[in-house]
Amino acid sequence: MLYCINPSPCINISMQDEAINIHYRTRYENFIKTIRLLGARNLDYSEKHHIIPKSLNGTNSKENIIQLTLREHHLAHWMLWKAYPYNNSLCFAFYAMCNKNINSYKNKYFKPISSKIYAKLKIKANEEISKLQFDKVRVYNNEGELLTLSKNDYKHSSYTFHTTGMMRVFSKLDQSEHYISCIEYYNHLDDYESPTKYFQYNWINLDTNETFKATKIDARKLKTNGMNIKQIQKSKIKTKSGKLLTPAEYKASDEDHILSGTIMAYDTINKKHIKITQEEYYNNKTRYITTTKGKVLAKDKNGNNCFITKEEYNNGEYVGQTKGLTTVYNTETNQYEQVSIKESKKEKYHGANKGKVCIYDVLSQTSYRISKDEYNKLKHIRYFGGGSETVKMKNPLTSEVIKCKIHNIDKYLSIGYILIKPLTKLQQKIYDLIK
Repeated sequence: MLYCINPSPCINISMQDEAINIHYRTRYENFIKTIRLLGARNLDYSEKHHIIPKSLNGTNSKENIIQLTLREHHLAHWMLWKAYPYNNSLCFAFYAMCNKNINSYKNKYFKPISSKIYAKLKIKANEEISKLQFDKVRVYNNEGELLTLSKNDYKHSSYTFHTTGMMRVFSKLDQSEHYISCIEYYNHLDDYESPTKYFQYNWINLDTNETFKATKIDARKLKTNGMNIKQIQKSKIKTKSGKLLTPAEYKASDEDHILSGTIMAYDTINKKHIKITQEEYYNNKTRYITTTKGKVLAKDKNGNNCFITKEEYNNGEYVGQTKGLTTVYNTETNQYEQVSIKESKKEKYHGANKGKVCIYDVLSQTSYRISKDEYNKLKHIRYFGGGSETVKMKNPLTSEVIKCKIHNIDKYLSIGYILIKPLTKLQQKIYDLIK
């Protein structure tokens, strides 16, 4: 089909092996010819339109560009979509146009498409997007170019995932979220903070049964002021057996979290970050390294936070992040703070753990602090730190040494491992409770 537009030379549109709706293509060609015959127009608002779309090998030449009103532009893309229903680019272009904020345009002729057309268009666009993204991974190659590979190609490549080494943070300067490298975050800790600090969670007032949204910081203040509130946890926890449990159900069960006993490490052979078990990490330390291995958080001479190697830290030009600081409880603000040792001696401060006891929870396999009034020797296990919940075991045949939690002792004893040292009194107490 030819566009015989005078005085420009004929422009040829051709499609290879694609179904074409001749009726709508003819309408589109006649539409363009009619606009061309109008000549130069004095329009309050107009948009540039490619007569032959780039997806059909159109160019940016003057002969292929035409000025259209917003409504004409909308109609042009509608006819192109109808003429070439299997062309993904034309489908997406029209779909994007229909999703524009029409209030930003002062054109009385623009009207939204019908719900029938919109539904058909959106279903088609979503299906094509799904096909394009299925089994695909975005990576950076060695030159820093962004590529899209199949998951199988990614597994056998040396490229890094496109978000590796990146993290989402909240900027104190412009009060907005950013996606930056971990190194930049650790080198500018004074400028950024975790966005989770500003997340709104669902809470319920247990006295009035009223629900509301608040950050955890605000909720803590309300609790301090005497309000009886509790967080509404809608999220589910996935266990290794495949079950989805609420936090309360998970704590009361014997199930292991799906990520329990795993660690994110860098595989120096395949050159990518993967999730492996802690045992696999400790048994192959020459192959796997953690992302922060050999690095420390420190401050330079100007007091700026930085993320450096241990060799740089040992040069004497840096000091530890918390050197000269101590964590205290402020009785005036009812919050924990880090202040200088000299300032911590003021009356409004007292030790962060004053009046508290550290205990070990057998069910969740974690340690936490409670007040001395809540502590019960018969009910709680006093925890003194130092890795009391882990033991070292050895395979007599291979001389392999591993670290495991007390919960897994029986598992390794059954396959021939032995304890290197006898259990301490605390470890024996935890073991007996588990049994």
